[in-house]
Amino acid sequence: MEDCDAGSSHEASPATPIKYLRSRRSRHPQIQQVASPTTHGTRTRVSLRRATLPESFVPDPRCTFLPGNGGRAPALICQICFENRFDPANSTDAPNQDDSFVILPCGHVACAPCLGVWQQQQQQQEEEGQGGNAAATCPFCRLMLRHGVCKHSLQTRYLTRRDILSGKLPRTIPDGGGIPDHCRECVDGVLVAEFAPRQRSVSAQLALARGRLRAAPARSVETGELLSIPGELLEAVDALQRHQESLTCEKEATRESLGGGGW
Repeated sequence: MEDCDAGSSHEASPATPIKYLRSRRSRHPQIQQVASPTTHGTRTRVSLRRATLPESFVPDPRCTFLPGNGGRAPALICQICFENRFDPANSTDAPNQDDSFVILPCGHVACAPCLGVWQQQQQQQEEEGQGGNAAATCPFCRLMLRHGVCKHSLQTRYLTRRDILSGKLPRTIPDGGGIPDHCRECVDGVLVAEFAPRQRSVSAQLALARGRLRAAPARSVETGELLSIPGELLEAVDALQRHQESLTCEKEATRESLGGGGW
C-alpha cells in the first residue's frame, strides 16, 4: 500500500502533465514550492513533495471536519491554482464542478476544476501512448487512483457538507484506510451474480409457504384435518425468513470483503 508521506520518492515521469501547473506558476510565483522543473533538457520532471501543507493535506478528515471542532478546521487552498478556497462551514450539500473541493485517498485535496484538468491531461497522454500505463494519479504524491484488482479509476470524492456532518467521509491511507480492490460497480456485479439467484429461490419458497399458510384454516375446515398443519407451515415460514436474513447478512459481508464501501 502506498503512503502519502512517500511523495519524495515519487517524481513524475517525462510524460507527466505539467502544462497546467506551468500556467499557474507564471501567475502565482508561490506555486514553485509545488512544481519546480529540473534542468535535464526536455526531460522535465516535477516534484510535488512540499504539497503536504495544512492548506492541501488532510490526513484525518473525519476528525478535522468534526462538527463542533471549535473552528480548528484548516482553511484549505487549492495548491494548483492558489485561487479556490474551501470553507467547511459554507460548503454545499451537493458537489459543484465549479468550486467544490475533492479529497483523495492519500489525504490531499484540491479544487474540482484543477483536478479535472489534471486527470484529463493524463487520460489524453495515455490515449496518445505517451504515458504507458498512465492511470490517474494524485498530482502531489503520485498515488495511483485506481482499484487494485478491477483496475477501474476511483470515483471522485467531493467534500460536501452532508458528508462532513454525517461523518461519512472514508478513512484516508494515513488514517488506516485504503483503496478497495474492486470498484462499486464491479462489487455490485459480483453480488448480483452470486446472490440474486439464491435470493429469488428463497423468496419464491417463502411466498409459496405463506400462501399455503393462509389457505390452511379453510382447508382444515373442509377436510376435518387437525390444525397441526398450520403449525408446521409456520415453522417452515420462520425457517425461510431466517434463511433470507442470513443471505442478506452474507451479501453485506461479501460486499465489505470486496471493498464495496469507502473510496
